Amino acid sequence: MRHEELIADCMAQEGFEYIAALPADVEIEKATVIAESQGDLDPIDPNTLQLPENPNVEIVSRLSEPERSAYETAYWGTEREAGCYGATYLEAWGTDPFAPTEEDLADGAERIARAQSSDAAQAAERAYVECMRAEGWEVEGVDGVFALERDMAVPVAAAALEQGVSFEESPLFEDYEESRRRLAHQHDECYEPYGSLIDEAVRRSASDGG
Repeated sequence: MRHEELIADCMAQEGFEYIAALPADVEIEKATVIAESQGDLDPIDPNTLQLPENPNVEIVSRLSEPERSAYETAYWGTEREAGCYGATYLEAWGTDPFAPTEEDLADGAERIARAQSSDAAQAAERAYVECMRAEGWEVEGVDGVFALERDMAVPVAAAALEQGVSFEESPLFEDYEESRRRLAHQHDECYEPYGSLIDEAVRRSASDGG
């Protein structure tokens, strides 16, 4: 119940009512353990159990569509930010339910590598290089921007060292920042087609289970 209580506090801070209640999956897990101890390894059918009512179903049913959407976002969060369920899980259970496993990371890296090795991706990378070079930025590939930025920082750091000041206080820092902003802007424009192609290929691979 500790997790449920934390969720209720979090939802209250978001302006929503949430009643801490015993989750149905606790009863399902308990029934599973009992069945397995008796030698029954078949999955438990929740419909055969007398599960506790979830009082929050009633709360959500009274909400308008926009309110329900906001409620669910507060509970589950978004792709960029955890909701009350995920934000309190670590405190309650000591683990992060959304943290990728080593297998997840390995699978993701493999999908990205496959996507990057495709003919379409290599053509898109060549287009990126041409796009960058057309604006005066000499790169060899999509990762070349990082080497450019490092090279741009070298004289700034040298000038700072010579004058005994921090990197940000270097007399060349303002020019460096302006060049870095222009580089980042050009990179974003030229990278977009390539990045979209890779993202789509990775998503398609994940949905296909490959």
